[in-house]
Amino acid sequence: MVEQTLTHLNGNWREKVVELQKLLQTASAELIDAETELAERLAAINAFEFKLRAATSQLVSRLEQLEAEIR
Repeated sequence: MVEQTLTHLNGNWREKVVELQKLLQTASAELIDAETELAERLAAINAFEFKLRAATSQLVSRLEQLEAEIR
């Protein structure tokens, strides 16, 4: 019944289904690539943040001491 309705609505719907499946596969592959790139960037940001905290921790500690003295 559904196939008959689709056939009446628009010529060769099977070709459209195949085309949409190909588009979905392409989009899925692009999404996987984008997720991989995002994960790599997040890892780089986390590494930078760790290095920054290590490099500035003594300065932050000293600043907190000075602020306490001022108060």
